[in-house]
Amino acid sequence: MTQSAHAEGAVIEDVLGILKERGIVDEEQYSELHAKNKSYEKSQSKLLGKIALSGDFRARHESFWYDTVGNETEAPNRYRLRYRFRLNGKAKVNDMVSVGFRLGTGSDWNSGNQTLGSSENRFDGHGIHLRRAFLSMKLPTGGLKTKATFGKQGNPFKWKIGKSDMLLWDSDINPEGVGLKMSSKPSENFKMFMNAGYFIIDENSSAKDPHFFGAQLGGETTLSGGMKIGARGSFYNHRSLNSTVLGIHAGEGNIAGGVEGGSDENEMTFAEFSLYSKFKPSKAWPILVWGSFVKNLEAKKVGTIDKEDGAFGLGFEVGSKKHFAKLGLGYFEVEANAVPAAYMDSNLFDGHTNREGFVVYGSKRIMKNTDMGLTLFLGEEIEDESGFASRSKADRVRLQSDIKVKF
Repeated sequence: MTQSAHAEGAVIEDVLGILKERGIVDEEQYSELHAKNKSYEKSQSKLLGKIALSGDFRARHESFWYDTVGNETEAPNRYRLRYRFRLNGKAKVNDMVSVGFRLGTGSDWNSGNQTLGSSENRFDGHGIHLRRAFLSMKLPTGGLKTKATFGKQGNPFKWKIGKSDMLLWDSDINPEGVGLKMSSKPSENFKMFMNAGYFIIDENSSAKDPHFFGAQLGGETTLSGGMKIGARGSFYNHRSLNSTVLGIHAGEGNIAGGVEGGSDENEMTFAEFSLYSKFKPSKAWPILVWGSFVKNLEAKKVGTIDKEDGAFGLGFEVGSKKHFAKLGLGYFEVEANAVPAAYMDSNLFDGHTNREGFVVYGSKRIMKNTDMGLTLFLGEEIEDESGFASRSKADRVRLQSDIKVKF
């Protein structure tokens, strides 16, 4: 029971005692009311005790500065204030099963941001959406640590090593389907993991649902001196893609007719490989170096436009936000058909393919559970031919200034 709940219980006990002392209730009535109050406290304690709550709030100022692309009219510079609020809950049903949820701001499926002043009626209320709802079950698989999850869930393929996930996944995407996570530690200095999943992209009552399968295998080892080296390989197969799904990707940079292939021309297949090295010259200055590479195995030429089927990111981080600061730099190049455009990080190049550029960032813990961060995105188009849909506003600088609080 929380401290406030204890205080409320003490007040109620005092009130019941006063009622009895003044003769407003007799001994029998006092005992009955006292028993009812204890029963209520017990039932509430059981309910609340099962739900572990956590969350975060992020305040952001964002600036955009654009330059002219080709013969297009230069876009006006833009500034906005945004926030993101998320509340997580998880209840342990028994030793094997748990249920969880996430409530959050933002109506977009790949963003939890809420822009101030964006309501149709100014100062109107902002919506809260169910961004996750899932059931997780631990599976008995011998020495392997295994968990299966059903529902709308956190992305099982995220690695969270530097900015290496930005090529394929936005951090606010919560896929819907079945995920499987397995891990093992064959030795003291070596860990392995495998992730897999089947997720529905768009439910369709008249045809096969667009969906994708994913499988991932990786591991990390600790060398002498505390240096860690890790690697992973991922394979994604998107199937039964209809015109709606393909149109969404084309609107974000994929070339219509060029990103998908297969015998029925509605399939996308991607392979990804990432690796990293992390070492600590000192506690305050750990160093992380990483690289990530993606290849579209189904891409095709469209007219005079090549396959445009590759992407890569390279970067490093140094320092710790708990000490002086954590600083990072990344370079990314994403050809038009290299990745499913609508799923890549929405901050990197505004979520468009056919882009290249840098990400410079830093964060500092300014007090307990409170971080301050700056992120600068510098991007431009790779190809400026007329067949590339993502040329508009490609040459731009984006600056995010954040304060993030966890609770």
